[in-house]
Amino acid sequence: MLDWGTGLRVGGYHSKVNMQSAQLGARGTACRRIWLRRAAAYADSARIALEQQLTASPEDAQRNVLLGLALAYPGRKAEATEA
Repeated sequence: MLDWGTGLRVGGYHSKVNMQSAQLGARGTACRRIWLRRAAAYADSARIALEQQLTASPEDAQRNVLLGLALAYPGRKAEATEA
């Protein structure tokens, strides 16, 4: 049976496949959101440690780059480009 509003088949195998695809997409989106929250939390912890280390050796280029990345993960772009 064809749904004339959407042009998609309704019922049968195709609707099951579409439903499973939608569920997988929603699950993937939820996982990405959780990952981003965790990444931001880890980045904040790293930022604190890196700032402490950079007070001892401010010319350490590698730590400056890592500080920029730690600031970029939670979306602090302006501060990340300054680091």
